[in-house]
Amino acid sequence: MQTEISDAMLLALGDQYEHNNQNWIATAPSSVEEYEDFRERYATKLAEGLLRLKPGLVREGISCQFTDAGYLKYSPRISALRLLV
Repeated sequence: MQTEISDAMLLALGDQYEHNNQNWIATAPSSVEEYEDFRERYATKLAEGLLRLKPGLVREGISCQFTDAGYLKYSPRISALRLLV
């Protein structure tokens, strides 16, 4: 089971947070089989206080934003990923 947010999602969330953009970043499982892992991964990040979810969570996917704590935790990885692009 994958427990971390994908690199592409981290970059999108980081951009959104750094630009103080109030839009939500949408994501969804890539297949029906991935749904349980997807749900567990994002529920864990929500419980840890790293993400804020848009009200009206739907089974097909979610929309989320970093919390301040989430950005602080992932900013070193986001910076490293940007160096590789």
